[in-house]
This record gives sequence, structure tokens and C-alpha cells, in this order.
Amino acid sequence: MLRVLFLLCVPIALLSARPASVEGTVGAVAAVDPATPFELGVRAYRAGRYREAEAHWRELLARPLSRVERARVAFDLGNAAYRQERPLDAIGWYTVALSLEPRHRAARHNLERARAQAGLDPADRGDLSSTLRRVLTAWTVEEAREILLAALALFGLALFGEALRGGAGWRRAAWATFVLA
Repeated sequence: MLRVLFLLCVPIALLSARPASVEGTVGAVAAVDPATPFELGVRAYRAGRYREAEAHWRELLARPLSRVERARVAFDLGNAAYRQERPLDAIGWYTVALSLEPRHRAARHNLERARAQAGLDPADRGDLSSTLRRVLTAWTVEEAREILLAALALFGLALFGEALRGGAGWRRAAWATFVLA
């Protein structure tokens, strides 16, 4: 019994460890100094100087940024590449933005536009398998970790019930929660 609890607690403890927070976010810096690379990139982009905007935003990627900020910069780099009629580069940047922020609607929309401009098939064909893939990949790493922890907790509860009471019902519940996890 203790061995089962130990085997459940160790993975849960390892999975629940959170990464250290990143200090000095772009938003905080931009509020203090309007001449940050991000703001300079925005100004250059609005003026139609897309290569200059790209240079400023690429400079930002070398700095410590949060996942949301990296997604924003990748999205903006995709927009700059798209405006320069480099759809394959834009596809790459939009894909990076979506990997960081899976529910970024504008990035998903722009990805489809860039794929169409490049003559590629749509990433989401609208069929069942594409919808299922989109649903299963629409979680951030933190959300996936929390879902896994909840599934492991249910699995542990089912194992505890099976160990305590036994019976076919608890065994089925243990197997079902194992498959869920």
C-alpha cells in the first residue's frame, strides 16, 4: 500500500514543480521606456520598414521573455515576413507563435493565409482528424501538466479504492483512469 502511494506521489511532485518566473518582461520595460526594441519594431512596422522591424524583434528574442511575450514577438515576425512576401518564413513564425500560445486566433488565421499564399494545403482541413488534433494540441504546457495531475490523482484514488475495498468495479475504475492519464 505504501509503495503504491509512494509511486504515485513522486511523479505528481515532479510534475507539479513550476519553472522560475522570468523577471523584466517586455510590457514592464515598454511602460517605462518607449524606445525598447519591441516599440521600435512596432514603429518601423507601421511605417512600412519591415526589415527594420524584424531586426528589432529578433533582437528581443535573445532576451529573457515570458511564453506570452515570445508568442507575441513570433507573431509580429510572421506578420513582417508576410508583408515582405516571404510566406514560408511567415508560416514558420506563426507556427512558433501557436506552439507557445495554442489558442492565438490571429496567428491561426494568419497561418492559413500564409499557407494559401505559399500554395500549401490548409493546416486545418476542417475534418474530424484536424479538429481532434487542434483540440488535443490547444493546451499550453501548464494546462497539460494540470490535466495530467488531475488524471493521476483520479488514478491514485481508483488504486486506493481498489486496494481498500477491491472488487471488479474498482479494478475497472483503475484501468479507466490509467487510460485517461
